[in-house]
Amino acid sequence: MLNTRNTLIATGVLVALQMISPGIANAKKPDHAKKPKQQAQATTEEESCGCNLPGRFTGGGLQVVDGVRITRGLTLHCDKLLSNNLQINWQGNRFHMEEHLNTAFCSDDPEIKQAPPRARIDTFQGRGSGRFNTVGGYEVRFKLIDAGEPGTNDRMGIKIWEKGNEDNPVLEIWPPVPLTHGNLQAHDDQPHKK
Repeated sequence: MLNTRNTLIATGVLVALQMISPGIANAKKPDHAKKPKQQAQATTEEESCGCNLPGRFTGGGLQVVDGVRITRGLTLHCDKLLSNNLQINWQGNRFHMEEHLNTAFCSDDPEIKQAPPRARIDTFQGRGSGRFNTVGGYEVRFKLIDAGEPGTNDRMGIKIWEKGNEDNPVLEIWPPVPLTHGNLQAHDDQPHKK
């Protein structure tokens, strides 16, 4: 379902897209879209506990939400000062994160039982800055969950917006949803130096 803000609603998943093509039908904005988002502070609150674990995430994959294909590739370190890479593509749009993260928080959820290879971490939450369609000044928030091999239970949530305009994202998939194809892999090692 598409509303006047070009927001696509998919079985409990909100995907906000900045559409470039004209002629998209308008629909009434759903009531639940007006509720404030409480997840936005999760990364900051969890970082304050001082329990960030070392490690990194690699991988890529595809999520299809209401027919929209969202692909990504990533190498992200739990230390925000190390070199990182996050690229997200959908409907002719591209987001490329800058090298360093603004926040990085890695943890182990005891409810997630990873099949080999087992890592001390299975969840990565972070924020960064980057370019949307080659234009700078955009922010990204993400949550990655490695639920074991072969990746069919791995999940990812993404929100991308222009700085200062978080309430009008160009892409939002939140809460995290399973990958359609691909794999997110948590690793214990931290191979790069600062």
